[in-house]
Amino acid sequence: MTHEQNTNEQLSLLISQWLSQGKELPPHLKPALERLSKEHCSGIAIKQLDSPMMKQFRTAKEEVPDALLFFRMGDFYELFGLDAIIASDICGLTLTSRDKSSEFPVPMAGVPVVGYKNALKKCVVAGFKVAVCDQIEDPRQAKGIVKREITRIATPAVPGDLEEEESPNERSFGCYLASVIECKKQYTLSYIDVSTGEFRITYELNESLLLQELSTISPKELLAPHNIHQKLSSLLKSIQQKNIIAINSIENWILKSELACKELFCEFFKEKDFHSFGLTHIPQSLPAICAILQYLKSTQKNVLKNIQFITKYELSTHLIIDEATRRHLDFFYTASGEKKGSLFHFLNKCITATGSRKLLHRLKYPYKNAEEVNISLHKISEVVNCTGLIPELVELLRNTGDIDRLLSRAAQRNLDARAMAWLRQTLGTLPLFQNVILNWKQAPLLNELLKDNETILALKPLFELLEKSLAEDPSPIIGKGGIIFKEGYSNELDEAISLSTNFNQMLSDLEKKERELSQIHTLKIGYTGAFGYYFEISKGKIAQAPKHFIRKQTLTNCERFVTPELKELEEKALAASDNRIILEKELLEGLRIKILDFSNYLCQASCLIAEIDLTVTFANLALQYNWCKPTLVNENLTQLTDSTHPILAHLSTNSEPFIANNITLGIEKSDENKNPLIHLITGPNMAGKSTIMRQVALTQVLCQMGSFVPAKTAKIGMVDRIFTRIGSADNALKNQSTFMVEMLETAHMLRFASPQSLLLLDEIGRGTSTFDGLSLAWAILENLHDEVKARTLFSTHYHELQEVISQKSNIQPMHMQVSENIIINDNIEKRAIEFTRKYNSGSAGQSYGIHVAELAGIPEKIIQRAEELLDTLENKADSKKMNFTLQPPAPIMDSQNRDDVGKVEQKAFINKENNNEKSNEIKLLDIISVTDPDSLSPREALDFLYSLKKFNKNELGSELLLKALGYQKSSYKSQMSAKKTKETVLGSDQTLF
Repeated sequence: MTHEQNTNEQLSLLISQWLSQGKELPPHLKPALERLSKEHCSGIAIKQLDSPMMKQFRTAKEEVPDALLFFRMGDFYELFGLDAIIASDICGLTLTSRDKSSEFPVPMAGVPVVGYKNALKKCVVAGFKVAVCDQIEDPRQAKGIVKREITRIATPAVPGDLEEEESPNERSFGCYLASVIECKKQYTLSYIDVSTGEFRITYELNESLLLQELSTISPKELLAPHNIHQKLSSLLKSIQQKNIIAINSIENWILKSELACKELFCEFFKEKDFHSFGLTHIPQSLPAICAILQYLKSTQKNVLKNIQFITKYELSTHLIIDEATRRHLDFFYTASGEKKGSLFHFLNKCITATGSRKLLHRLKYPYKNAEEVNISLHKISEVVNCTGLIPELVELLRNTGDIDRLLSRAAQRNLDARAMAWLRQTLGTLPLFQNVILNWKQAPLLNELLKDNETILALKPLFELLEKSLAEDPSPIIGKGGIIFKEGYSNELDEAISLSTNFNQMLSDLEKKERELSQIHTLKIGYTGAFGYYFEISKGKIAQAPKHFIRKQTLTNCERFVTPELKELEEKALAASDNRIILEKELLEGLRIKILDFSNYLCQASCLIAEIDLTVTFANLALQYNWCKPTLVNENLTQLTDSTHPILAHLSTNSEPFIANNITLGIEKSDENKNPLIHLITGPNMAGKSTIMRQVALTQVLCQMGSFVPAKTAKIGMVDRIFTRIGSADNALKNQSTFMVEMLETAHMLRFASPQSLLLLDEIGRGTSTFDGLSLAWAILENLHDEVKARTLFSTHYHELQEVISQKSNIQPMHMQVSENIIINDNIEKRAIEFTRKYNSGSAGQSYGIHVAELAGIPEKIIQRAEELLDTLENKADSKKMNFTLQPPAPIMDSQNRDDVGKVEQKAFINKENNNEKSNEIKLLDIISVTDPDSLSPREALDFLYSLKKFNKNELGSELLLKALGYQKSSYKSQMSAKKTKETVLGSDQTLF
């Protein structure tokens, strides 16, 4: 690749990133963009980069061609070329230019040094990498042009101190950098959150599981070999993510050199043997991990020492919940996209940020092992039963800081004195946790957490160091005069502080001392810009001047002197402020390095605090909402007494309380009257069918998180996956209609569900015509019964599906009870219904859709007309009495067999007609019902009408039926042919909208 081609590619990458996500080029920036030079990656002509300062810029820009470069010039950070154009749009900066008369004007934009971080943050949030080229020497002492170099690089996944500060309860769901490597059509995925040091790896993922994991962690950046970029881009398009995921290439040497990877690995970890991490059996684990390590090393300009562990996990050991299910159950966001009202927001009563992150992880990856669930439940029981323990633990938790983030800031050289004071307070609280918990002998599992006090003892020297060095409330900023260190910690610093803060008093003391020694009462100290501080003696007292006084200046009425002591004091005072800043920086750096030396124990302490916080949070939820401890059973069973929805029950009012229900789903081995695995739920709109389904799923999730559940009693069997098909939504970006999305989610469910799964299907088939939807729902329900055999809640408005129950023993009809009343108002009878929210056995008779429409505010005129039409349609249906009969699935036939069967069907139809003693009216309805008018030509339709007339006069018999059936067969064949043609025309990635 030539230099020009490389330059064009670098410019194109930045522009395409800027204009991604459908963003249009702002018209006012188009002229500046068109006049950029293509000689350099900055968009500036080479000859315009010849000045000493621009040569520094050129060197820095070539180091980070894929980043927006903030270049320090005095009190501003300037951006040049394409960087300036992009930053002016993202940050709202004024775009100017230099060399306006030249062929290639140089675009410029700048931000003040005092507020530049806000601009950096906007660029990072927009998905850009940003680099800061700073002045690395004091301009006052520089000889020639000030030296500059890149001092920091911030990226969407590694923003450093640009990460938005939020309260612990509202923190973002992680800021991940991920790497993906393919091996024999399986993927290894590794990812890290630099802000907390969390580093995890999983493996043997197919495309479906990889997509699910990427959706779960939602990385800000993704590293991958160049040859799978396009495949990953296609996969990521199917995820409706809130953030942009940038894909970067893994350097070739990482993929090819195992030795170089091991050397890089050893730079980051104290444990020098990769085998000791237990990751060697994972395919491509070393390059996947080292891709991340190399990216961190290049962007952070150093090796981060807060990364202590790499946790491996397999999805098969956790309850798998796909993205659609999380969305349907409002795990992290409500349907309106808000965090408030989501399951995580409701559960997150954690005191600490570490506890919140542990809760988030538990929600993303619930347990599948019953033993792990029981351990968590027993801990919660201990805390619930120990009256008075919770308030003590809560008070201690409030005195702890976020150790993970403090450690990360230390690794990124961004830890100030106040943060160190938080760490000191946290370390001082750890022994108190031990004292409190060990005093409660009724909590053996909690005692086990703190029985081994190795971590607390190991951190004691660090606590003592911080206690000895830092002031009670240290200033967070160096150089502003605030006290950071305790007096006596550093004699040199104490002297510098004394000089900088007590200089005037020291001058006064020196003046008083010399006045007493010389007995010159008019002696005084003054200052002049010419030679600094001096002693002044009046003319009449000159003879009494001490011998160590050195004459400096003679005036009319007095003379000025200096002494060695005065000059030394002056020199120390002038340098004291600078020395103080230097000393404080050095001492803080020493503490920072010392903190990193304790990284391993600090990570253990953070895990301990998180475990205590999460246990207390679950106990609080159980006590506050009267939840019960579930009993785990080794059966395909969910048995809940007085079950409620965890969130909606809390939001209910006295006027409309939440109604608890008993729900038994599945097979109990000890029960002779086995409860069916499938509930076929019918009932009106607004009656609570979806709520019942959601609360069963959420109860299962809470149980497998190791939490108490919202019920009076609960017997629950573990599940391996939860699938949901609830609600309606299209995906316009992928050209998928609401019905297509519904079918895709249902297909995914039928493909991956096992007998140990939990399935929720809400109104399957409602997005298409009545008979198409009914047929699909019927066939899916049969498949769930015969093939999948999993616990299933299947809600529907197709009352015809009750026919399935008569032939399938493992399906139980259920309904949401409704109370119907007649209200007389102004001598007008009006039907009113009341939703009791009771979940009872049996099927519902109707859906009350018109009543719900009336509640929604549909005009009275339309409601009346709808009721009239409903009566008419129901009367026709009663006269027609269409009968749905369950038949076994037909075998798949070729066209020859299908034609033969068609002939047999016609013959059977004629025999049926001859033997059936129906009236002409019923026969006529039968004929019309089997005829497809859309498949008739105008001529055929006219002939059909004449034939009907003859039939009505008994002039025509079974011939008409044969003709009607012929039309139906012909229509079926033409429809199938058209469908095949359309499937052939559509591409593999296209879908019907």
